[in-house]
Amino acid sequence: MWMDIKYWFRINRQTDPKRQFSIDQSGSLRVAQRLDREDIPRYNLIVEAFDPAGNVGSQRIDIYVQDVNDNAPIPYTVPNPCVFMENTDPAMQPKCEIYAHDPDTAEFGPPFQMMVAPDFKYGAYLSVVFDPNGDNGNGSMTVTAKQRFDREAEFPGKQLEIPIILADRGGLKIERSVYVIIGDENDNPMRDGTMTIFVNSYRGKLGRTMIGRVYVEDKDDWDLPDKTFTWAPGKSLPGFELASNGEITMDANMPPRTYHLVADVVDRRRNEHALGTVNVVVKLVPEIAFMNQGGLRILLGTNGFVAPDDFIRADSTGSSPMSRFVDKMNEYIGGTAAVDVFSIKKDVAVLQTTVEEVIDVRFSAHGSAYRSPVLLNGLIAQHRDELQQAIGATIVSAGIDMCKFTVCDMGCETKNYADEKGVVVSANQTVIVGVNAWSNDTCTCPVFIPPASCRADLCVNGGVCHNTYPRGFFCECRNNALKGFRCQGTTRSFDGQGYAWFKPMPACTSLNMSLQFMTRQADGLLLYNGPMGDNSSFGQIDYRDYIIVRLVSGRVEAELMFNGVAANPIQVAGSDMLNDGKWHTITLTQSGKTLELVVDNCYTIGALSMMQDGSGFLDDSSCRRVITSIDDDERLNINTPLQIGGLAPLSGNDKYPAAVTGRTQSYTGCVRNLFINNELYDLGVPDLASNEHTQMGCDLSEAVCDLNSIRGGYCIHGECIADAVVIVYIDLLRIRSFTDWLFPL
Repeated sequence: MWMDIKYWFRINRQTDPKRQFSIDQSGSLRVAQRLDREDIPRYNLIVEAFDPAGNVGSQRIDIYVQDVNDNAPIPYTVPNPCVFMENTDPAMQPKCEIYAHDPDTAEFGPPFQMMVAPDFKYGAYLSVVFDPNGDNGNGSMTVTAKQRFDREAEFPGKQLEIPIILADRGGLKIERSVYVIIGDENDNPMRDGTMTIFVNSYRGKLGRTMIGRVYVEDKDDWDLPDKTFTWAPGKSLPGFELASNGEITMDANMPPRTYHLVADVVDRRRNEHALGTVNVVVKLVPEIAFMNQGGLRILLGTNGFVAPDDFIRADSTGSSPMSRFVDKMNEYIGGTAAVDVFSIKKDVAVLQTTVEEVIDVRFSAHGSAYRSPVLLNGLIAQHRDELQQAIGATIVSAGIDMCKFTVCDMGCETKNYADEKGVVVSANQTVIVGVNAWSNDTCTCPVFIPPASCRADLCVNGGVCHNTYPRGFFCECRNNALKGFRCQGTTRSFDGQGYAWFKPMPACTSLNMSLQFMTRQADGLLLYNGPMGDNSSFGQIDYRDYIIVRLVSGRVEAELMFNGVAANPIQVAGSDMLNDGKWHTITLTQSGKTLELVVDNCYTIGALSMMQDGSGFLDDSSCRRVITSIDDDERLNINTPLQIGGLAPLSGNDKYPAAVTGRTQSYTGCVRNLFINNELYDLGVPDLASNEHTQMGCDLSEAVCDLNSIRGGYCIHGECIADAVVIVYIDLLRIRSFTDWLFPL
């Protein structure tokens, strides 16, 4: 009957890119994340309904967000910026007004109350008076100068901050600042100067680019119109053009090397002459460096930098935020790896309820080989608190991920791109010409599909690919310990204090994961992928999704969090105890809102001997559990490394979610054959591992294989698979031959 028909509901995520709504299977629609009228005032949600026959219907639902008084007034100057010239009598300075606006509706807007904050330190230089009738009754402040200014003086300096306490008609208060700029006159001498320009040429194909302006020492910084620049006789080089305003343009495809140039600089107003020495260091950014890039997004504005050049500007000790970042990353990576920052670019980051300006920093690290993006971004996440203190700004995200708030409805993958243009960031004596790079979200779910023939990087760890007739391939591995069909390491052991990093779970609405494990411990963390620390501070992208697979009292348990709303625990509580020193298989499958956990493929003795109950269905509850996700955000959004066998320690006050720290955080035993969406993970070569506590292979099974080996060097062309039991029977020792990988059953 029609009453028995079951419907499945979901929200088309193209109409809800920030995953702010959820619908359950009864059709109840609810708010899943915080709403902000000033960000999105209206939603046109499309809710889809599916029946068992595969028919799909949809309904549009218009949602209007009502305003609340959640935004305090924002002050600004008129004119903007407000400039008082140096060497000018106070009475001759222009008028400067401070107005305010409120993003909320008029009900929660003006009139505004304003007062100078107690920490205002320029009272001897500026008068700031509130007028409740100013700005047509909205309330304003008038700023006037009290004395003459010298822009080059150490105090008050080039920029005077005016902290203001503002309140709207609803009483919502905040302290915000506006600034008065001290204008510059050409009243200081010019001297010789030296600068270095670092040019990053992607694939050696950087186009013709303006790479910076000649630097000479001069306390004045608004006097460029008074200066003329020409190459000094005999000090120019082919490929470099100097404009009269000091801009240097470099020809396309300049070879990597260091170029030395000298410019004559004439200050016509002061009748002065100086030399500007320019060292141009052209560095090649190979494609492999770009493909293995790490990245971070740094906040601009409050709790961040004012401009991108703040990242490279050196202090009196010669240290800059960039140099401190590089030093820290070199420390974390260890060894002889060298960190190269090759792109610094202003961009915007989408947060849950705001869009913030950021600096995108991209870099690579290499020694004998390039370090992976998983390692580089993972180290930033692991040491985020310490890195923020080192650079003096908020890290919005570790890695540049475009899938958190994508409109992709099914799967998402971040792709990085670059062209032959350069992006100039100048801090006077230091200039970096970075690669013009950007990232986009691609609506795909990465699933490994074996190709019909060999291709680049198909065989890993030095394996050699061979085509087979009429189609197919096989990998000839250079190390007998690498048993994967693409020369991956298939097995890893842990001693209870280790961990190993691998690439994150894919951002897909379907997930198929399986692994095998062997242990004698009743409790242990097999894998975790999720937040590494609390990302809820202002200006940070708040990742909350996670996946946990662990043993609890000898039985397997998984827990998934979608959209940070409600956890989805799933446990096969009726299974046999799995900490028996034998290999066991776990399969975790997610298809939309359906989650399934299976133990040992339901091939255990208990499952095979189960009888049918009165309804005619086989009772497989001792090996299988199926649940429906509470949340209908069907995709894991995770940008941190997948951790197996334990958790890497975090810096500072950062902590993992209570869901993973509330139980055992380590594992003693072995893991093998980790497949995620048809891809066999290389357990032999993690992106990072605590090597003293984890290693390739499995000591437990290798001991049994040695015991049963007729000759030394067992399974030269295959893999020995053994359970770690006290009494070893011949049928517990199985050899999986090399040909099994070529022609699987």
